Amino acid sequence: MRSSDPGGQGLQLVERLLDAARQGARGPGDPLLEPDPEDRDAGLGGQLEGSDRPFLLASGIVLLKPGQVLTERDATPMVGPDAPRGGAEELAYGAVGLTGVPVLASDVWVAVAEEYLAANRAFWEGLAPDVGAYGDQLAHGRRRWAEPAPVWGDWSVPESQLRLLPDDVTGLDVLELGCGTGYVSAWLARLGARPVGVDLAARQLRIARTLQREHGLPFPLVQANAERPPLADRRFDLLVSEYGLVACDPRRWVPQAARLLRPGGHLLVLASTALSSMCTPTGGTAGDRLLRDYFGMTALHLLDDRTVEFPLPHGEWIRLLHEHGFEVDDLVEIQAPEGSRSDWPYVPLDWARRWPSEEVWKATRRG
Repeated sequence: MRSSDPGGQGLQLVERLLDAARQGARGPGDPLLEPDPEDRDAGLGGQLEGSDRPFLLASGIVLLKPGQVLTERDATPMVGPDAPRGGAEELAYGAVGLTGVPVLASDVWVAVAEEYLAANRAFWEGLAPDVGAYGDQLAHGRRRWAEPAPVWGDWSVPESQLRLLPDDVTGLDVLELGCGTGYVSAWLARLGARPVGVDLAARQLRIARTLQREHGLPFPLVQANAERPPLADRRFDLLVSEYGLVACDPRRWVPQAARLLRPGGHLLVLASTALSSMCTPTGGTAGDRLLRDYFGMTALHLLDDRTVEFPLPHGEWIRLLHEHGFEVDDLVEIQAPEGSRSDWPYVPLDWARRWPSEEVWKATRRG
């Protein structure tokens, strides 16, 4: 089964395995998986520690090794009280929560051959409290998960003020790309949606799992590259991202967003503005002078000289979205509220009071 076939037998097989887990089926062994030479040679990322053989846990978590794919010659998954136990927090590049989500197993460990993806992933894997307030992702995630209602962006502007979400998300299938610690998905789950979080950094997903347990609010988490999500076509009603896509090339993820959304589905993406990117030196803070060109702007080093972000001029955003079947509904430019604070030190409050440091693109997938 080739990973380029998102609607093929691999999806059906994963669905059957997950159904077996939900129904409490038991069997003598693990699902049979075989390496796909094409995937293996592509340099699939990830180092799975623990069992040499992938298996399906009773929780609906599938443990996979790089370059392996499910085949039709599967055995019945081992689930129930005698099933192997584990979780994402126990694995270096860990468990992938797939409950209710059809995926191609061969795509769960996505190639990170592009240098910028590997650098960006390493940045998020390596964040620690001693690199500043933003480095303590567990503490940041706890604060965000504890919010009684959604607050957006670095400046925590309330949803009641910005009105970014649909009026009613009850029952909507939601995909959060670049979910990090999963707080946006948690907010949406509390509002009645059915979220799925995708992130490339295992450490972020381990934190998300920890917070899910603390709040008793489980939802599927998938470790994958947001430029190539291993999910089925037309699976979601809303695709949302808060800074989760800034490190991904929009020329790659926008076509994927169009594939994943149902007709009439909504896209909601929050990111830094092109203006703030033009005013921010690498590793520095935004000032009142333009330091970068606007035309031809892409693949900028902002946080440091290794990680990359992909701001685009507004005209390019509009043309890219239209090209892939979206109608732009709104562009919300966020002004930092007076007296607000941010864990990220790159934009001072007085700057964000005068000029927009964050913006939200809202679009609808045409039928």
